[in-house]
Amino acid sequence: MSISGCFVSLSGSFESISGCSVSISGCFVSLSGSFESLSGCFVSLSSCFESISGCFESLSGCFESLSGCFESISGCFESISGCSVSVSGCFESISGCFVSLSSCFESISGCFESISGCFLSLSSCFESISGCFESISGCFESISGCFLSLSGCFESLSGCFESFLII
Repeated sequence: MSISGCFVSLSGSFESISGCSVSISGCFVSLSGSFESLSGCFVSLSSCFESISGCFESLSGCFESLSGCFESISGCFESISGCSVSVSGCFESISGCFVSLSSCFESISGCFESISGCFLSLSSCFESISGCFESISGCFESISGCFLSLSGCFESLSGCFESFLII
């Protein structure tokens, strides 16, 4: 009777070990998906910072354009004072300058939107990293429970051999 109970106990113990290895396998699959998610996150951040960098280059070109524009207006007023060109051409130059200024402010506005989107992306990235560490932590808990189960299994084996020795 004791031996029969011993084998029942062993059978349950090996089932527990088998479930444990399945759990560990699922754990590593989960970790793998988690690291893929992080990788995608860093790719997204990288393109985000490239976008911001391009944005500042665009702003730099914008200010250069404005600088040339104001030089043109300045030359225009000097020319008017010398009466060599018409006033209307000068106002056209000023009007073109304001158009350039307006597109420059649009560029600045788009740039701040890009930066804002980048910080949102960064925030979701940190959430993803946090979820990844939670997944790793759960995985180690699962492995720890598995070793406890193994330990119980060896105790059960030891009790089983004692039972054989008694017979």
